[in-house]
Amino acid sequence: TGLDYLPYALENWLQEPHQENPRRDNIVFVLNGKIVGFESFYFQNNFQTVARFAFRVKKDLRGKGYGRKMMELQLDYLKKYHTSVKYTLSAVPNFNLHDNDFTEKKFGERLTKCAVFNLRIDLSKYKIPDSIEDEELLSRLDKQQFEAVLKSSCSSKLLDQGCLHMNWVPILPVTHEDIEFAVRKDTQIRGSLDLYTFSTESCRNHLMQQIRNLFSAPRVISEKDKDKLLILQIYVKQNQVEIARECLDIFGLLETHSVISESKFQRTNDTMYIYKDKLYK
Repeated sequence: TGLDYLPYALENWLQEPHQENPRRDNIVFVLNGKIVGFESFYFQNNFQTVARFAFRVKKDLRGKGYGRKMMELQLDYLKKYHTSVKYTLSAVPNFNLHDNDFTEKKFGERLTKCAVFNLRIDLSKYKIPDSIEDEELLSRLDKQQFEAVLKSSCSSKLLDQGCLHMNWVPILPVTHEDIEFAVRKDTQIRGSLDLYTFSTESCRNHLMQQIRNLFSAPRVISEKDKDKLLILQIYVKQNQVEIARECLDIFGLLETHSVISESKFQRTNDTMYIYKDKLYK
């Protein structure tokens, strides 16, 4: 798809299990001596909840039951080697699934659901329209301030069922270690805008300022990047899709949006679901 974050994260993920007091583990699936699948685990909530992400199955094995078997194997692996885990946390895209496939029986308790915009921006051609006003409506938080928000009662109002997501990574920021995991991520260069807003007006203000800041912050897009393709994903609540489309249109970016879901679904946006499920049923 060209929107895969795994190549950028894989090296660090493979090193983390060998560090002191690791909270990550990875599982690799092998068939006839060849690697055919992968998934990464990150343990949260005092090792009682595991976030499962970056599940990959070799393309020519998809639709043949291998993915289902890999799911069974990884759950068995968790039960055998990580006995404190009670819940799994997963971000699931709707790329190849019908909307009615997303049931609690299949995936567990749904924590949140977001519409996803997938932008592919040619930096050699794109320029912010002159009509965009350089107005600061919002204040930027540093990592310490972001941590303070997650520790405060405000987070329960901003986050659906306490669930934070950052570029397909689900986080339940319950313990100090969980919050550290969230704030250690570089919020300026991770390739996504994850919005947590109450109203369409707030959504509009965030998008207008954050997109403008994206193209004006030198550490995000430097001169050496000007001839590259910028891959950006934007996540908004379902009732804020239209205002998001309006904002992207104002910036001249709506035409860079593409849908990954199979064409038979005739969708204008992809969707990310986040589920919490019991490991033992």
